[in-house]
Amino acid sequence: PPPPPPPPPPSCSELAGRTVLTEGACKDVRYPENNCSSFYYFNGRWADPDKDKWRLCVAPSDLEKDVCEGILLTGCWPPPPPPPKACQLAIPARAQTLDPGGRREHWRLLAEQHGLRSLVVERAVGPAELWQYVPAGVLHSLNATLVPKALKQAHKMLGIWATNLRFLASVAASNATAIFIEDDASLQPSFCAGTTAALRHLRSSSPSWTLLFLGHCGGTRVRNCTRIPSPQRGEEGRARCLCRGGSPMCTHAYIASAFGASRLHGLLAEWPRSYAEAILRTARPGWETAGVAPKRRRHSKRPVDIAHDVRVAQLICAGKVDAHVVWPQVALQPWMIAPK
Repeated sequence: PPPPPPPPPPSCSELAGRTVLTEGACKDVRYPENNCSSFYYFNGRWADPDKDKWRLCVAPSDLEKDVCEGILLTGCWPPPPPPPKACQLAIPARAQTLDPGGRREHWRLLAEQHGLRSLVVERAVGPAELWQYVPAGVLHSLNATLVPKALKQAHKMLGIWATNLRFLASVAASNATAIFIEDDASLQPSFCAGTTAALRHLRSSSPSWTLLFLGHCGGTRVRNCTRIPSPQRGEEGRARCLCRGGSPMCTHAYIASAFGASRLHGLLAEWPRSYAEAILRTARPGWETAGVAPKRRRHSKRPVDIAHDVRVAQLICAGKVDAHVVWPQVALQPWMIAPK
C-alpha cells in the first residue's frame, strides 16, 4: 500500500497551545493562517517593542534553540474571534397587549433580539373582561357615579390591576418564576445580560425574594446596592447593581418568583375596593369630571389615576414584600426615554 500522506503543517490554533515550539515546527508555514506572535517574546513581552504586531512563523533562529523567530508583516491580521455566545433567558416571559394579533410579530422580533427563549403574547384584560375580576358592586358604583372620561380612566387602571393579578395567579399555580412585560415597555440592549446576572445573584443571596423590578419609577432612590458581575455593563457604561428600592413603582417589567407571586396575589386581591372608595369619596354632583378630585399641587395625582403599583410600593415600604431592582434599569416606559 502507498505510504500515508505526510501530516499537514501545524495550524496557528495548534501552535497556540504550546509554550515552546519544537525545532522545525515553523518550516512549512503557509501565509496567512500560521502565526508565531505569541511565541516571539523569548525575553518576555515587555522586551519586544512590536509586541502588538502579528508575525509569521519561520524556522528557529540562532537566538535561542526551539524559539520561533518573527518577521513583521504589514496587513497581517489574526482570524476573527468566534462570536460570543448569545445570551438566552430560560425563564418564561409573558407580554401583555390589548392587540395580540397585531403585536405578535413585534414581540417575536424582540424575543430573538433579547434572548427571550420562551415568550407568550397574551391579551391584557380590557373593559369588557373586568367583570371576571372586579367585584360587581365596585363596577356598579363606578359606572353609576363617574362621567365617561373618568370612567374610562378607572376601567384602564382596573384592567392593569387585573392583568397583573392574572399573571401572579398563573405564576403561583405553575410554581415557576416568570417575567411580566407590558406591551409598551422598551427593552434596553443589556436586557438579557443584566437580567441574567441580577437573577443569578438574587437567587443565591436572597432565597425568599418576591419581585425583581427590571424597570421602575416613582421611588427611584435605591439603597443597599450590591455590584454584580456581568459580562455586559449597563447603558452609558455604568456597572450593574442589584439594589433594594425605597418605594419602586411602575409594573411594566418585572420578574415574580412562585412564592412571591402567591404572596403578592393575596395582598392585592382586594385593591379594587379601596381604589373605588378613594374615588367615590371625592365625587361631587355636577362636577365636569365627577369622581376626579381637582389637582391641588403640580405633581399631585387624582384618585382615579392612582394605580395598583402605589399599593405595591406601600407593601414594599412596610416590609411585606421582598423586592429588588436592577440598576441601571433594563426596561423603560416610553415617557422615560428622553426625546432625541
